[in-house]
Amino acid sequence: MKKLITYVFSVLFLSSQVLFAQERTFVLPDDLNELSGLEQLDPTTLVGINDGDDGPELYILEFDGTLRKKVHVNGAKNKDWEDLTRDEHFLYIGDIGNNGNKRKNLRIYKVRIKDILAQDTVNSSLIEIAYEEQVEFPPSSEADFNFDAEGLAYRDGQLWVFTKPNTNPWHGKSFVYRFPTKPGKYTMKKYLTVDIGPDGWWSDAITAADFHNGILYVTTYNRLIRFHLGKGLFENKTIKFEKLTQKEALLILDDNTFIIGDEKQVVLGGGNLYLYRIND
Repeated sequence: MKKLITYVFSVLFLSSQVLFAQERTFVLPDDLNELSGLEQLDPTTLVGINDGDDGPELYILEFDGTLRKKVHVNGAKNKDWEDLTRDEHFLYIGDIGNNGNKRKNLRIYKVRIKDILAQDTVNSSLIEIAYEEQVEFPPSSEADFNFDAEGLAYRDGQLWVFTKPNTNPWHGKSFVYRFPTKPGKYTMKKYLTVDIGPDGWWSDAITAADFHNGILYVTTYNRLIRFHLGKGLFENKTIKFEKLTQKEALLILDDNTFIIGDEKQVVLGGGNLYLYRIND
């Protein structure tokens, strides 16, 4: 589903024999300066979203980051859009950001992909979600601020949410939840725990997630981590990025090729798409 046609790669990427990720950079349009999610709609088309400082808009892009058009999602609100994922026919927009851990209106918007490609305004259906463990909004102790999330992925007929802790003290764990793609209301039960690291949200918070060929890929601001799934999770590979920026979007194209997108910041820079090739 996420395989990129060969001739497109030949234009966008010149492979290297270096045993590391090789980067090409494509500048995003100014309208998409707070990129928080990225997906592929067809062999030549990407879609991106801004986070909560924007309206309910989808940004349809060429693979070099050029803006093709905007698509408005009727009836939706961009409270804190954080990630995109898709199945064969639908795009899922994750309004799951919850920095203050006080939201009671976490939701996923489900939009038909063929409508996005053909129209400038689309309708959506709604999936409402809540965390089973959360009983206070916000929790009375910062040690329990576990209910923010920036990672959303699709696998085997279910949507997966990956949390980002805002706890004090920091515990470095992402909690994983699964629920159906059918519109409705779901109380999510914790499915897995992923240990990311002890060094705080600048380096050890999941900011995006994607599945490819049964392997889970997640990003933080400073690296991409690849996990195998079995009865649990085990880390297979970590790639550290050369520069720390606010990386919030991830798209896996094949086993060795992926795109990262970052927000534009005055101090850190960014506002780009980065195409990487891993030579295992």
